[in-house]
Amino acid sequence: MRRAAIVAAALIAAAIVLFWWRSSAPGPGESLFADWRPGANGKAWSIAGQPNSGKWVFVDPSGAYQPRRDSYSVHFFLYDRDRGRLCTPTFRGIDSLYDLIPVVTWRGIGELRGPAVRSRWCRSEALITNGGRSMRRLSLFVVAVPYQIAGPLRGSEDVSYDTRSRSVVVGGKVLFSCEDRPDAHAAFGAPTGPSLCDITGYVGREPLPRSRSAAGGPRVITSAAVRYDIVLAPGRGRRIVIASPTEPTGLAKWSKLRYADSLPGIGSRLNLVGLEVPDKRCERCFRASVGYLTLLMRDGNPAPGPTKYRGFWVRDCAYMADALYYSGQQDLIPRALETIRKMQLPNGGFPPKLDTKKDDELDAPGESIYAFVQYYRRTHDREWLRRQWSCIEAACRYIRDERAGGILPASVSAEDLGEELRQHYWDDFWCVRGLRDAAYAANVLGKPGDAKWISAEADSLLSATRASIREAMAKHSIEYVPNGPDEVTSSAMARGTSCALWPCAVLDPDDRLTRTSFEVYWRKWIAPSGGGFVHKGNYWPYAGLDLAQGYLMLGQRERAWKILDWTLAHDPTDGFYAWPEGMSRDGLGLAEGDMPHGWMCAAYVSLVRNMLVRESGGDLVLLSGAPKRWLQPGAVVSAERFPTEFGPVSYRAVVGGGVVKLSISGARPKGSYRVCLPGRADVILSSYTRSASIPLR
Repeated sequence: MRRAAIVAAALIAAAIVLFWWRSSAPGPGESLFADWRPGANGKAWSIAGQPNSGKWVFVDPSGAYQPRRDSYSVHFFLYDRDRGRLCTPTFRGIDSLYDLIPVVTWRGIGELRGPAVRSRWCRSEALITNGGRSMRRLSLFVVAVPYQIAGPLRGSEDVSYDTRSRSVVVGGKVLFSCEDRPDAHAAFGAPTGPSLCDITGYVGREPLPRSRSAAGGPRVITSAAVRYDIVLAPGRGRRIVIASPTEPTGLAKWSKLRYADSLPGIGSRLNLVGLEVPDKRCERCFRASVGYLTLLMRDGNPAPGPTKYRGFWVRDCAYMADALYYSGQQDLIPRALETIRKMQLPNGGFPPKLDTKKDDELDAPGESIYAFVQYYRRTHDREWLRRQWSCIEAACRYIRDERAGGILPASVSAEDLGEELRQHYWDDFWCVRGLRDAAYAANVLGKPGDAKWISAEADSLLSATRASIREAMAKHSIEYVPNGPDEVTSSAMARGTSCALWPCAVLDPDDRLTRTSFEVYWRKWIAPSGGGFVHKGNYWPYAGLDLAQGYLMLGQRERAWKILDWTLAHDPTDGFYAWPEGMSRDGLGLAEGDMPHGWMCAAYVSLVRNMLVRESGGDLVLLSGAPKRWLQPGAVVSAERFPTEFGPVSYRAVVGGGVVKLSISGARPKGSYRVCLPGRADVILSSYTRSASIPLR
């Protein structure tokens, strides 16, 4: 009895101590995620990854990342213990020298680099430095929370910290591991309520909770953190490395995988072409856009996005294939074209995307033919074109049967253009271009009979389209090309006509109606925001850049530049150069679609390339989009190894002494070089020219 009493007394004493220990520990403050949005809308993110993996790491503008699509996210908080406040990131950018690596800088303190992704894992590196004259005391918190960067609240999972591997484990899978042992670690669970409560409420408060695990549940938010206490003398620094598996991995497997497998970065693909312009934003964004295009390749096909748009669309592929070619990634195109070929339906039409058999978007056959023939123009592979001919011819017959002599019937079209029960001129413009390309291909293959009827069909469709436009103008008393015969007031007029000048080239840029239409589009949908294209109540950055191509074809370089400049100034990731399809006018976050949007990346690459060098018939046109601010004394504009139909071309233009000194190497066009400088007539140079001095006026 006495022994039992002693044991009971000891247990009671232990319980009292435990109760005191728990009650005396400070509770959490307000969550640092109080303003977190539960869905994708309103957010902004970028990606890191490897081409053709179909797996992406999602990156927040703060440098936080989500290593897997369905995982918790990993966040970094740097706390200044001397000043009692969090350090705010002051700069964001992309290191694209050897890879596409996000970089976030804490001014005067250090930077966070990563995640850098290899085949099955990624790593982020925080380099904390003391550039001052006195000691600095800082704490770096690395936090695991269920708030997804590119999605909703992840269902609550069991969370724990494994001391042996220095890993935070969520739902039995490693979320991240620490290269060095942290000074503190904890897991935390809190009931859901009207406001978020998680372990970030302890950032800057001492100590962290004492629990190494927290059980998940339907009404619980679980989270975890590790803390590094950093004391730095002047001129000293400390490096902290965090690694995460990019696929669900348990502790046993992670211990073997960690740091063991590797793949080279994508730096080699970022250097296939080069450019130099006075506005360094343009250079950085060009490299980032090329990087995202390669990362968005999924099983050999370009995906328009990493979340909602993980599939394959014919329309997006046509634009993305152009940009892949312009950036030197020609080897990534053939498999996507083979995918399009296999999608063709027995009636000769094409479904708009891979996971459907409906031919209800009537721009698809024109875009498919265009993509095939563009590849031939650039490779001159006649045997390859011959193998595609049956597909091309069937698509032409499909277009002929669908239109029955007039314009194409109502369709879903480009999806954002309005009601599917209406006709859209976008479809007609694309199919005219497809038919013209098919006639060209028939002539290349020695099929004059096919070339004749297909060319006549293209002329007939264009005539019918022009007649329909004139009828709509008269009926509605308008002076511009509308979206379609029965929809004449929305921003879809500009969106739907953008393809007519580029890439379809089916409207004459010197025609009065064309010029008037683009003047109206500018006045109604672009000028009010100072350069951003407003569509469906939001900004549509990629559609704005496609319109900029139109202004470039019209010879209105300053308008093209204004749209480009506005776009660069309204990067929702503030330095990662990633845009959504539709962007909120309030906060610039995602409003529609996906991000980084593949078509947006393509639109940027294609526009900048065409501003510097583009084909026009048998000529190569140089500098047609260079704004006046790029041609000030001392400025340098150059293009290196840019692919063209005539082969790769390079040039360097140096401004000084009232002239542009131009040196050219590489491809010789069939016709001439046309140098387009602002405020003066085009200068025609022989295709054998290798250097020239051209007066600015």
